[in-house]
Amino acid sequence: MADFPTAKTEAVDNVTDVLAKHVNNLEDKVGIDSSADASSLDYKVAQNTEKVSFDSTSSTKLGTIEEGADVTDAANIASSIVGVTGKTTPIDADTIPMIDSASSNSLKELTWANLKATIKTYYDSVTATLTNKTLTSPLFGGTVDGWIASGETWTYASVDDPTGVITVPTDATDKYSVGMKLSLVNGGNTIYGIITVVTSTTITFLHEINPADSEALHLMANSAITVPRYSTQKAPLGFPLDPDKWEITVTDSSYKSGTATQNLWSNISQLNIVIPIGIWQVRQKLTFYVSRTTNGIVDCYYTLSTGNNTETNTVSTARTYARATTDGSRTESGDTIINSFLLSATSKTTYYTNIKTAQSGVASIAMDGASVPSLITAVCAYL
Repeated sequence: MADFPTAKTEAVDNVTDVLAKHVNNLEDKVGIDSSADASSLDYKVAQNTEKVSFDSTSSTKLGTIEEGADVTDAANIASSIVGVTGKTTPIDADTIPMIDSASSNSLKELTWANLKATIKTYYDSVTATLTNKTLTSPLFGGTVDGWIASGETWTYASVDDPTGVITVPTDATDKYSVGMKLSLVNGGNTIYGIITVVTSTTITFLHEINPADSEALHLMANSAITVPRYSTQKAPLGFPLDPDKWEITVTDSSYKSGTATQNLWSNISQLNIVIPIGIWQVRQKLTFYVSRTTNGIVDCYYTLSTGNNTETNTVSTARTYARATTDGSRTESGDTIINSFLLSATSKTTYYTNIKTAQSGVASIAMDGASVPSLITAVCAYL
């Protein structure tokens, strides 16, 4: 090192002796040129063979470092994160810093791809009811109005007014059930119905009924079906709820005689009713007339039966009864009876109104619709 002493300074007189001691102390700290003293500054500098130079830009950056700067300071970290440019759509290769609690809380990085995979694995385990967690064929479509788009093609199969049958491409029992409402467009008409039978490939339904003739308002035609919809609700938008639209009716306003033979059922043909497939709430309002020419009991019955001279459905049977006074010469009775019951039909069936007397000596027995009109109604019980 130029102009640097290579040996310690020695005193030459009493004056320089004091100065020499001070200089020697400095030389012990700083060292002489090529000092072998490992504690001297000269020795330590000589051991540092790498030299670093800074350009003006780097010097400026170093000059802006705050005193006591700490990269672990929370405020510094927060301001650094907030200050960087944001990214709205990460890609799989992007990384996120994280603290690894399983590795002494060391700093690690996590890729966006691995984060997504981990989240998917977790939710797959707790939401196992959705396959792949994607609804590829959602059942609900369109306006929330109580109707569900069928999501499949319905095809005409047959009709037996007021019943219709539709063919479906998949197992109908997995999707439809008796009592559901349906709607479809066919032949330019919007047809409403109530499902009465479901098989693996077909849906049988009751058409909306025209009260004027107890037949389908718009009978399904053998043509294309569009806008197929169904509903589990009682009143989806537009569905007719008037019971008259789902009712079969028979009326008669005349006097109709039966056979007055003891215990013999006879049919009043004008009051027969044809019941389509389904479950029905049946109501009867009938006026009996019975007479005998001598004193005694008049004991008469009526029933709704699948045979025209039998009693097959006892729940529909009703009775009227009268007894004459002992001094009378003639017995007459007239009673209006109202009856109601459920009836289940697995196929379209004719039900006969039959009457009988349980007594001998009866002169006549009849349904007197001329006095009070006779009425039988059957309303779809699924309404």
